[in-house]
Amino acid sequence: MADNTESEPQSGHSAPQAVAVLDEQLGAACASAYRVAFSALSPAIELATSFPYVHTSTPTNLQCLNECIKVSNRADAQIVRHIFQVFEKPTFVHKDRFGVVDATPEVIAAETGMSTYKVRQLRDVGSILQTLPLCSDQFDQGLVSLSVIRAVTSKLSNSAAQVCLAVDAALAPRLATLSPNAAAKEVSDLLIEIAPDEEDKAHVRASEKRCVSRPVKTANGMAKFWINMPAEQALALDSVLNELAHSAIRNGDCRTYPQLRADLLAEIMVKVMSEGFATETTCGEPFVIPPMKISVTIPFEVLARANPDWDPHPNSADGVLGDDVSMDEGEIKVLDDLEHVILGPVTINDVVYGPGASVPQYPAPAPIEREDAEASASPCGRIESAWLEGYGAIPPALAILLSAGGTWQRIVTDTLTGQPLDIGRERYRPPAAIETAVKRRDRFCQGPRCGRPTGRFEMDHVIEWQDGGPTSVRNLMLLCHRCHSLKTRKLARLVTVYSDGTRVWQIGSARSVESPRRPFRRRYSPPDDEDPPPF
Repeated sequence: MADNTESEPQSGHSAPQAVAVLDEQLGAACASAYRVAFSALSPAIELATSFPYVHTSTPTNLQCLNECIKVSNRADAQIVRHIFQVFEKPTFVHKDRFGVVDATPEVIAAETGMSTYKVRQLRDVGSILQTLPLCSDQFDQGLVSLSVIRAVTSKLSNSAAQVCLAVDAALAPRLATLSPNAAAKEVSDLLIEIAPDEEDKAHVRASEKRCVSRPVKTANGMAKFWINMPAEQALALDSVLNELAHSAIRNGDCRTYPQLRADLLAEIMVKVMSEGFATETTCGEPFVIPPMKISVTIPFEVLARANPDWDPHPNSADGVLGDDVSMDEGEIKVLDDLEHVILGPVTINDVVYGPGASVPQYPAPAPIEREDAEASASPCGRIESAWLEGYGAIPPALAILLSAGGTWQRIVTDTLTGQPLDIGRERYRPPAAIETAVKRRDRFCQGPRCGRPTGRFEMDHVIEWQDGGPTSVRNLMLLCHRCHSLKTRKLARLVTVYSDGTRVWQIGSARSVESPRRPFRRRYSPPDDEDPPPF
């Protein structure tokens, strides 16, 4: 008679213990292999940075560049694989009566230093690569770059697995010779040839994801955004802008064609803002949007630059570059030693510290370089920049231009720190005043590795209300809806807040140090022969 009883593992470990041991061994072996690969780059780096390499020919440089790109491509393939594997396990998924929240992007971002947006992008790439074995193999060999793979996978995001396999077989033989744009076009053509009916369904699914992004800040007071919409809508928008721009040029407008397209689109939107807008809904009642406004915060020292007699604050760059500026002139406000408070239990060196405890062993942010409390510094400091809501800092000239007209609200701030002290008497309800002050101070989402400048913001207590935290400017911070949800569900825990505003978040096993976006300002002290400013 056969014995149906299950036998114990021969190693003496239970099944979960054996799995844990194997997992630890595999992790150590994989990490060791990567460290070896990293060290193997050292000889190539030493050769490439040596003096004789300066005299190498262009073909030699191109040959080395190709080999280096292969190494980079292979590393990118492994990064995509590891990110996909982390998402496959529900380690950081939280379910409650409010819904499901996945903190995996924030955990990976805290561990690696990548943005959560890029983490999600690479997750999507890894997911679709599961249905592209041939292209994935070329990626693993370093023959194809991540940009090409992303171009391919983005086109296949709404396609069925069997369609992806057919595209993979047709595309793989020439994928290594294609640029990202050529690869994307090739996939688009293949989808129509291989599965025209499926492509119609994919178009319907894709059109459901039509959107216009929020503005992305670029340099010099500029911004950009992208539009994802069905082709017929995009062509209609393009045709209107094209006709408007050409009509303006025919009537003698001196602006260029690209400038006119941008200006005329903005003019249409500004007209909607100033006059309002009425529209129909597809599944609801008609609605009317009243005229809107955008807030611009302009410090007095910026606005005063419009006065020709105003002696502006010195430019700190001029002081750094000037030969006649001595570092022993003037004074600098020296911050006291950073003190921090513990907002929740934290274990350091096997000791558990509770709320309110002082933990000198906890690693502080990078120390402030200074000599001592009596040290002096350059009289050249920073000025506070003007601020456009939903965008960020803007140049002084643009701020002065935007200040013409409009509705003004007085906000008095501390000269040294820029913190709001008095929001005026226009807003008499205390909660509204506190909210205005917090928004004026933070401006960005203060969540871990987030920093969104726009979107749905919510007020969050640093020390929770149920734990005795007051509703005050000091105990409130600005969080976007997602970061607030992560904190509420304990997926991201605020561990430490330093006196300079730096926050330490605990996300999974990693800690993310978030520095304030508006650092303490340096005080300007005029030379002894000048009178002090009248404030």
